[in-house]
Amino acid sequence: MLAQTSRLSQHIDQAHRHILKAIALKPSHVDYRQEHLNLGRIYEQSGDTQNTHVVYEEATRLTPHSPEAYIHLGMHHLKQNQYTEAASTFESALQVLPNDPRMLMGQAQALEQLGQIDTAIQVYRSVLSLMDSPEVRTHLNALLARKN
Repeated sequence: MLAQTSRLSQHIDQAHRHILKAIALKPSHVDYRQEHLNLGRIYEQSGDTQNTHVVYEEATRLTPHSPEAYIHLGMHHLKQNQYTEAASTFESALQVLPNDPRMLMGQAQALEQLGQIDTAIQVYRSVLSLMDSPEVRTHLNALLARKN
């Protein structure tokens, strides 16, 4: 087990170095957003929350119309219990992609954690209007029951 962990750590370190080199070189064919998302995933896997945030934030600045950059940053905020930041990130994303169910789900989760239950219920209903999800429906029903 220790040997596997060591090998995984070496692979993560190697991937980290390669991605940093790709970003530093900045050739015209490199998709900067994707490189930043890959780097963010590496930081996230290694537990480096500060650099995870910095890299995902940079990805949203590099490509402000990218849903992937916003979803990663918003989910990072949710995992860190940074619900105000998560709600803000998903709100920014919804300005670009107003009917993206992933962004709406993230926003609803953040609003729910912030105690904005009525608004969260509205957003969950918006998600259901875009896609039928038994999981979302079940969660919404539980939230409605809890409210009453």
